[in-house]
Amino acid sequence: MRKLLLVPVITALCGFSLTLVHADTELTQWTITATTGATNPGVSNFVSGFTASDIVSGTNLYTASDGLSPTGTWYRLYTNSPSSIPTTGLRAVSIGRYFTFDTVISAGSDIEVDAISGLILGKSSSAATNAALYYTTNSGTSWLQAGGTAYLPSSAPTQDYSSEINTGEGTNTYGATTITNLGLTTDPIDFNNSTNSSDETVKWALAFWGGGNGRVGIGNGGNELSLSGVVVPEPSTYALFGLGALALLFAFRRKA
Repeated sequence: MRKLLLVPVITALCGFSLTLVHADTELTQWTITATTGATNPGVSNFVSGFTASDIVSGTNLYTASDGLSPTGTWYRLYTNSPSSIPTTGLRAVSIGRYFTFDTVISAGSDIEVDAISGLILGKSSSAATNAALYYTTNSGTSWLQAGGTAYLPSSAPTQDYSSEINTGEGTNTYGATTITNLGLTTDPIDFNNSTNSSDETVKWALAFWGGGNGRVGIGNGGNELSLSGVVVPEPSTYALFGLGALALLFAFRRKA
């Protein structure tokens, strides 16, 4: 009878360990309260090993007069001066047409980022037609897209574009190579810093491109913009579960 009971016990242990590995959690959250300034103060970090900074405006999104559209957003001027309107996401990143923040992956940590929520975007009718999230782990030497591209039609109201990033697709051309990546939820980004002795800084850019002169913004008024993901346990955690299962097996055999 005890031998029969051993199977569900070990199965439960394995299931619990898998839950730990794959449990999705909110990593960080920004409460958007800024209106026309260059910085949105206020970020909450929820897990050890992943720390985010405040969101700030890039160098080529400028302060706009208060009271303009898009209403209900923290908005910035998007113009063709001093640089022309970018026609690709990578060009937008290279000239600072973005909102940006940093995250730090602590030494010894392994974090998968697999979703964004609260990505409420607005624009004036003639402004940018596309937006996407990019990241770099080498201080901007090279950038990769995180998830899909959000398409911003001229007649659309301010709305949540999280699903386009999470489940859409994005295409970028690097020289002669064109890469199409899947959505953030479909293809999570694994920042594996588990074997390093120093922290890893990841710079992110919510870039805008296409269209013409106007304004772009992120929904404010207390809107909560969040990144979610998985904290992957260290190899020692797996070893502990294995030892626990072996100990149970040994104990049951002795009593049998």
